[in-house]
Amino acid sequence: MKTITILTALTLCVFGQGQVKKEYFDYAPVVVDASGQKMHKITVQTRAYEAGRIEIQYSRNLFYWYPIIFFTPPTQVDERRTGTSEIYFTNSNFGMRESQSRVFFRRVVDPDEVDYEGDLLDVVERTIVNRLNRSNPEEDGKMFIDYESLSTITRNPTNILHQLKGATGIVIWNSRTAKQLGGVALTPRHVLCSAHAPYATGDLLYFVDRSNNVHSGKVVATVKPYGTDYNKGDYTICLLEEDLPDVIEPIRVLPVNAYTKFDPNKFNDDNTYLSTDENKAYVVFTTQEKETLITRISAAAFDEFIDPDPNNFNLEGNGTFTVSANVPDEIAAWRKPPVPGDSGNPLMLIYRRQLVLFGTFHTQNTGPFYGNGRNLNDLHRLIEDVDAFYGVTTNHILSEVDLRAVRIR
Repeated sequence: MKTITILTALTLCVFGQGQVKKEYFDYAPVVVDASGQKMHKITVQTRAYEAGRIEIQYSRNLFYWYPIIFFTPPTQVDERRTGTSEIYFTNSNFGMRESQSRVFFRRVVDPDEVDYEGDLLDVVERTIVNRLNRSNPEEDGKMFIDYESLSTITRNPTNILHQLKGATGIVIWNSRTAKQLGGVALTPRHVLCSAHAPYATGDLLYFVDRSNNVHSGKVVATVKPYGTDYNKGDYTICLLEEDLPDVIEPIRVLPVNAYTKFDPNKFNDDNTYLSTDENKAYVVFTTQEKETLITRISAAAFDEFIDPDPNNFNLEGNGTFTVSANVPDEIAAWRKPPVPGDSGNPLMLIYRRQLVLFGTFHTQNTGPFYGNGRNLNDLHRLIEDVDAFYGVTTNHILSEVDLRAVRIR
């Protein structure tokens, strides 16, 4: 049991009055604490990592009801991930005699902030479909309303990625090819791009914050691990001259144990995760025109779950993804194949209102998968190596997404 004591007048958010809908609410009785003070006691069931809100309706005279809302933080109750939280509060707006006041409450949990049952790609699929059900590709598919020049560039506020953390970390323009060639910030000073179509020293990379301010970063060094053997690792890390501002959000990456969040029953003998009719494995990606598109991953090959040589770049254990040639009708309007010039634009998962790096295209249908141990360790090493090559110590590291709330059925 977790006890939260809140001593507050609860005068912040009064939205109106009316009759309470008792069938949706629980009663909060008056209790007396050790000092003799009367309080209302709310007892709610919680699950680990859930963030929600408590809606309270109270009455001064049993005829008029006044709604109040206050938010509760995520709670980690116990190892079983479920438990009871108790919240105590006082309210100076009404008497504490039960005969004169009544308080009812309910806990409301945002669907994006819950414990998830199902493997990671099941969760992402549901999240993407929910967003598409409220959107259409013509109005909500483009990241920018005006994408013809840096001086007029304007974000589309209805774009399905607009409010997601990490969306501002996507490279939207560069000084060498303008729109062609993509990339995404992994830290405030490190940008990922493709090895077969990389940025070069001296290139300026441009980012746009949610207020449509343009920010630039100059590439001062690049490192790629496998030369021109792109089949073994088609990725390059670029070091910028200075940190990007906080309004430009680096994308998060999967943890090295991400394989534990994929249903083991969906792996074949080669450690390749296969999508099915029930498990559609949707991901989102961007293009050189900054369209937001959805595709389906038919396979994510981990090769090795654990990096066989974690301290060195190696040709073994390479992880790759494959895009399905056919997609279900529910995402067909959001599906276009990548074209030359789209290289480096990220494939991403949508998880808890944030973008998570999944891959980058090497061909129209395949590319490196940043969910297996070897590729993730490569990114960590590349950040250290490009710093050492340029002779700086940035102390930046990758930010891993917290997947503890994903529970395999």
